[in-house]
Amino acid sequence: MEEQNKVSFGSEALVVFLGGAMLGVGAALLLAPKSGRETRSSLRGYAQKIEDDVEARVKDITSTIEACQRMCKEHLMLCQEQMKREGAKSCCS
Repeated sequence: MEEQNKVSFGSEALVVFLGGAMLGVGAALLLAPKSGRETRSSLRGYAQKIEDDVEARVKDITSTIEACQRMCKEHLMLCQEQMKREGAKSCCS
C-alpha cells in the first residue's frame, strides 16, 4: 500500500512540476529583455532541463512499479506454498 501511495504522489508531483515549469517559461518570455535568438536558446535550455527531469521521474516511477510487482509475486509464491502445506483453499483466511 505504501508503494501505491508513492506512485500516486509521484504522479501528482510530476503534474505540479510541469505546470510550474510552464508558468516559469511563460513569465520568462514576457519579462525577459532578450533578443529572439537569446530567448530561443534559453527556451531550448529550459526544454532540455524539463525533458531530463521528466525522464528521471519516469525511471523512478518505473522502478517503484517493478518493485511492487516483485513484492506481489513473492507474496503470491508464499501464499501458494502455505496453501500446499496446509491443504487450504485460500491463504487469505
